[in-house]
Amino acid sequence: MATTQPSGEYIQKYALHLAAVSYGSNIIAAADIGMQLFMCIHGLSSFLTTPVERRKKRLPYIILSFSILILSTIPACLDLAQDFRVSYYSSPHTEYLAEKRKALSSGQTAASRCLLLAYVALGDGLLLYRCYILWQHIAKWVVTLPILVYLGFIGVSLTTLVHVLTNDLLHSENEVTKTQQLQIAYIFLSVTLNVIATSLISYKILVAKRSFSKALPSRNMRVYSAVARLVIESALPLTLSGLLCAIFTAINWAHYQSPLGRPSLTIMATADTFGSLYYTFAALSPQMIIFRVTTGRSHADNGDFQSSLDRSSTSSRVEGGGETNYNV
Repeated sequence: MATTQPSGEYIQKYALHLAAVSYGSNIIAAADIGMQLFMCIHGLSSFLTTPVERRKKRLPYIILSFSILILSTIPACLDLAQDFRVSYYSSPHTEYLAEKRKALSSGQTAASRCLLLAYVALGDGLLLYRCYILWQHIAKWVVTLPILVYLGFIGVSLTTLVHVLTNDLLHSENEVTKTQQLQIAYIFLSVTLNVIATSLISYKILVAKRSFSKALPSRNMRVYSAVARLVIESALPLTLSGLLCAIFTAINWAHYQSPLGRPSLTIMATADTFGSLYYTFAALSPQMIIFRVTTGRSHADNGDFQSSLDRSSTSSRVEGGGETNYNV
């Protein structure tokens, strides 16, 4: 691939875009942690007021909730500390890029990437499990494809993990290309899994809602309730942000392969922004699902599915006593 030396103006703009994206990503990560913390504490509070016989089904969700919180908080804190050091010990433009490159090869970045891979795998695993429990008594074979995609995703995640731990991210132009290809494969497999699981979960919820409203026409099946449940249960924000991230990352990679050998700054910034949103929703989407389960608004397993549909349109008595409206 023939490349031309980038101009000083391009380097300045590249450094500015990179710094802006890092700053924006840190703000998004901080907001993400705050929302997760609220849902974890509120979910735990609801869990502790739940009768003992109902806690057994919800305990794994509580454990998973705090696991995702911890696994996503540590890398966010590591990245914040690293970006502070890069900004403090460098001057603008070329020196900033050199410090940023050095930081990407550090053990701190490796630890952050490993934890990130772990919580994304947990979140996607939860989505796959929710898909499985909805279909296991109807057509178990339906989930064969998402399971195979998930196994492929885990394989690429492990390959990426080895790549990170051996510190081969930026050693040569070859390694940079390999890193970009791994990232594209990783995101596309995750997005494919999310699209399939989202479609299967959405279809099941819509069919069940329709059947339920026909069986009990007097019930008030509120539209906004159905939409809220559909969006949260199917992890739609994660799927959309991941899809856009994958598309713009692929376009960005194509720019690297062009004769100029450098990315479009606008495409790069867009890809990185959707990447930040994707990793944010990779933690936030499962937390929203878990929050609905731990507060009694959603099913913990297939046996709870029909009753959770009923709760979404009527006032139910919560486990600890009193009335609550399950309209969200």
